[in-house]
Parts: sequence; C-alpha cells; structure tokens
Amino acid sequence: MHRERFALVDGLRGLAALAVVLYHAGAGGHLAGTMASLPPVRILGCGHLGVAVFFVLSGFVVAHSLHRTRMTWAALEAFTLRRALRLDPPYWVAILLCLAAAGVNGGWPSQPTLAVLLAHLVYLQDLLGLPPISGVFWTLCLELQFYLGYAALLLAGGNRPGQPLQGRRTAVLLGAAAVASLPWPLGIGPSVPHGLFPPHWHGFLLGVASYWAWKESGCRPFVAAWGGLLVLGAWRTGSDFTAVCAATALLLHAAARAERLTALDWRWLQGIGTVSYSLYLCHNPITGAVFRLGFGLTGRTLATEILWLGMALVACLGGAAALWWLVERPSQILSRRIGKPGRPRIGAAPAAGTPRLSA
Repeated sequence: MHRERFALVDGLRGLAALAVVLYHAGAGGHLAGTMASLPPVRILGCGHLGVAVFFVLSGFVVAHSLHRTRMTWAALEAFTLRRALRLDPPYWVAILLCLAAAGVNGGWPSQPTLAVLLAHLVYLQDLLGLPPISGVFWTLCLELQFYLGYAALLLAGGNRPGQPLQGRRTAVLLGAAAVASLPWPLGIGPSVPHGLFPPHWHGFLLGVASYWAWKESGCRPFVAAWGGLLVLGAWRTGSDFTAVCAATALLLHAAARAERLTALDWRWLQGIGTVSYSLYLCHNPITGAVFRLGFGLTGRTLATEILWLGMALVACLGGAAALWWLVERPSQILSRRIGKPGRPRIGAAPAAGTPRLSA
C-alpha cells in the first residue's frame, strides 16, 4: 500500500548529503586549483554544515516515529532493534569498503587492530579514543546517543500519547534536557570527553522541538524562547553549526504548519534523498579513488579537476544506489517488521492520510 512521504525531509537529506560530498572533495585537496581560481567554488568549504542539517532531520524523524508510542522497556527494546537493523548493515559494509580502499591506496600505516574494528562495529571508537576508519563515522556515534537519549527521556517521563504534552513529567524532562543543552551553543559549556553527545545535542533537539511545536501547541512558547537563546548563542559565538541547525528547524516547523512538507518533491532530489545515508557512508573512498585514477590518466589542471569532480559525483551516486539496493533497502524492510508496542505493527496498513517518514 502506498504511503505518503514527507518529501521535504528527503529533499533536505539529499541536499545535505551532496554538500558533504562536495566538501570532502575540496577538503581532500582534490579541487585545490578550482577553489583557488574560481572564488564562488570556495563555498564548498561550508559543505560540512550538511551534518547540522542531518542532526536536525534526525530529531524531527525520531520525534515523529515515537510520537504515538507509549515508551516502555519493551518499546525501547523494539526501537533500539529497529534502529540497529536500519543503520548497522550499511555501516558495516562501508567499514569494509573503507578498509579495502585504504589497503589499496596504502592509507593505513598498519592494519587496524581487532580493538579498532570491534569498537567501530558498536560505535565506540571515538569514546575509546581509537583511530577512525573513516572521517565521517563520528556523526554516527553521536546519532546513536541522540536516539537512545531521547527514547530514554520518554521512558523516564512515562509519556502518555493523547495527553497534552504527553503528560506533565514528560514535558518537564524534555524541557530540562533542552535547557541542559544550552551551555555549549552559548559558548560556556564545560569540556567533555571526545565522542560524547552534549556539545551537539541541541542540534538533534531542535529537530525534536520543531516537530513537537507542530503537534503540541502548548509547548510553542517554550520552544520559541529556547530557540531564541540558541540563535543568540549562534550570533555570540559565531557558530555556523548552530545557525544552520536553527534555520533547518524553523524551515521544518514552518513547512509543517503550512502543510508544505511535500516541498522539494523533485524526482532527482528525492532519489538522492533516498540513498543519502548510503551516499554519506561510502563517498569518501569512492571520491578518493576516482580522483586518484583520473589524475593519473589525464594529469591535473583546472579543467581535469572539474571533469573528475563530475565523474566522482556520478560514481558516488552509483555506489550509493548499489549499497542502498543491496544492503540498506533490505535492512529497512526488515526493521519495519519489528512491531511497536502500543501501536499497530509497522507492516499493517496505515490509517488513511497517515504520512510515512522513514526514520
């Protein structure tokens, strides 16, 4: 049965993924001549802010997926399993791809130890201070903490879907979490061990807040005040990350209120959004291989940098589509077969008009 998509979310995913790919093409030194000769291309240096968009979208998506769920220990277990089935298999394949590419290119001075591999499999490499297999995996370590942290707050609050703000205790705990996230975007947060989520927690919570402010009118004054403090923090600290997070959350909320979550429904962009997770995971080794082979064939000039950038984008999208079809898509199907306690099973037909937002 066809289920409606929130096209704006997938469109923003696609744009954010493309921004990250272009950023790493520049940061990897593959476009040095192009960026020096063509000033507008220097905007590629801002592509890392696609990660800020991803964090906000994750908050919006997870808030949507759990909004009608009564969070119990059984529901938390099912949610965690769905997340693992959805995210782990493509991530594990990407680890193998990065290791293979590094081995061919001589990128590892020595083979990764068993401890490094095992830590990566469970997203603990940053927390344990171990060397990353890929420079993009750090965000996944944080995303996992975001998901579990939000679900744990709902569990601790004894949330009750159907009640205003899902119950007073839930509202208080979520509000306290929002307030506790403020010191870092305001520039006064204490240092925390590398790999812990607090410095980036506000980005995810902005996505949660944009969803809650859409569905729960009673929390809008608090969300507006909290969001205003974050904007003030972005201005005070010059944080582009916080500014992009705030702008993304505001866009999502405004679109939801105006019933415009169907925006950006362009076929090409929706296709990129669909494979955006796979694209994010696999683009670094593919980009590096294309530029290395390309420059070996043609030499390096301004024209060939642009040529091989185009070829790298095609190769990355092709590789992402293959990873999505072979690994991510089956993982999504399997994850949807895990029932949600307190809600109809995911495989059941949704009520008429119920939107689908892939988490």
